[in-house]
Amino acid sequence: MKDFEHKRPSTERNPASFEMMKVPEVVSEIEWGAQLYSVLLWNVNGRGVLRDENLGRGFSEYFDRESVGKDAADALERMYQSGADEESLRTLSFAYSRPRRLDEAIRFIGTHKPDVSDPMALAADFLDLIRRFDDFFAGSPEAETLRQSLERDRSVRKRDAEDTKRRLARLIGYFRPDVRTSSIRTVNFVPTDPFARKDTGSASLFGDELVIASHGENIHNQDHEFLHGIINPIVDKLSSRLGDDEKTSISRLANPALKNDYGEGWYSLLCEELIRTFKEVVELGGEGNLDLDGFVKAVSLIGEEEFSRSLSQESGLREQCAEMGIATIEDLRSRAVEYFDRFVRPKTSPLRGRITRLYREYSELRDEVTNFESFILERLPNLLNSL
Repeated sequence: MKDFEHKRPSTERNPASFEMMKVPEVVSEIEWGAQLYSVLLWNVNGRGVLRDENLGRGFSEYFDRESVGKDAADALERMYQSGADEESLRTLSFAYSRPRRLDEAIRFIGTHKPDVSDPMALAADFLDLIRRFDDFFAGSPEAETLRQSLERDRSVRKRDAEDTKRRLARLIGYFRPDVRTSSIRTVNFVPTDPFARKDTGSASLFGDELVIASHGENIHNQDHEFLHGIINPIVDKLSSRLGDDEKTSISRLANPALKNDYGEGWYSLLCEELIRTFKEVVELGGEGNLDLDGFVKAVSLIGEEEFSRSLSQESGLREQCAEMGIATIEDLRSRAVEYFDRFVRPKTSPLRGRITRLYREYSELRDEVTNFESFILERLPNLLNSL
C-alpha cells in the first residue's frame, strides 16, 4: 500500500466525534448452501475446466449419471425467467445453513432486485431446490471430496487470519467507517470454491457479519469485497440525497464495460467504481484516467526492481501479465499498447475521473474531515449537480 496507510487523522481537528468501526474478527466457515449452488451453476454453465482436473472429471461423471443435474438446471432456469439473477440466489444460499440470515437476504432482494416480483416465494423455491440437491448429493464420494478440499483451504485461511486482519485494519484506517453506518464485527472468508474462477468474488452483509467468497490467493479481490461492507452502506445513504437526474448521470458517466457486467443501475455502478478507483488508483498511486501516451510514459519510468516487487504484491497485475506472457519490465514496455488496450482502456470513464478527484481531495483533507462517509455525502451530490 502507498502512503495513505501511514497518515493518521488529527483528533483535535476532527469536527465531529464518532465511533470508528473496530477491526472485525476474521473467521473461515464453510457455507455449504453457497457451495452447492456453485456446483449446480458449474454444471448448468457448461462444466468449465477446473484448476483441479481430477475434481472436474469426477463431478462431470457424477452429473452424467445422475438426473438431479438436469432437474436442477430446469428449476434454476425458471427462477431466472422470473427475474432472479446469480447475485440474488447466491445471497439466499448463505441462508441455507443459517436461517437467521433469511430475512435480510429477502430484504436485500426486495430493495435491489426490482425484477423479482415475490422475493419470499423465490427464497422458498430456491432453498427447497438446494435442500433436495443436498439430500441427494450428501452421501456421495464427490461430496466428501468437496468437503476435504474446503477443509484444506479453511485451515490455510485460519493460519493467515492475523495477516488478513492487518490488511483490513489499513483499509479501516483510511475510510474510518462510522459504526452507525458500517458495523462489521465478523468477516467470514469462505473457503476457496474450487468451481469458481480465481478473479471472481462476492460479499454479502447480514447484520454485523460480512460473508466474503473470494479465492484464497487473490488478496486484491478479498480487499475489494471487504470494502463493499464499508462502501455499500454509504451509497445506501446517498440514495435519499440524490435525485433522479443525479442517478441518471452516474449511469451515463460509467464505463461501458462496467455496465456490461453490472447493468445500468446507478447503485451497483457507483459502489463498484468507488471501490475500483480506490484499489486501482489511490492504493497503487495511479492515475484516474490514463491515456495511451501517459501510460507509455509511466511504464518507461518503472525500473525492473519496482516491477518485480509489484508483480509479487499485486495479484491483479500478476494475472494480467501472466495472461500476456509478460515477465519483465522490458516485456511490458514492448507490448505497452496491447496491454493498455486490453486492461487499462476498459477502466477509463468520466465517472472514474470525477471519483478520482474526490479521492484526491479526501486524501488531502483527511485531517480536517470526520471520515470518508461525511465527505462523500456532502461532496458527491454537489459534484453531480455541477455537471
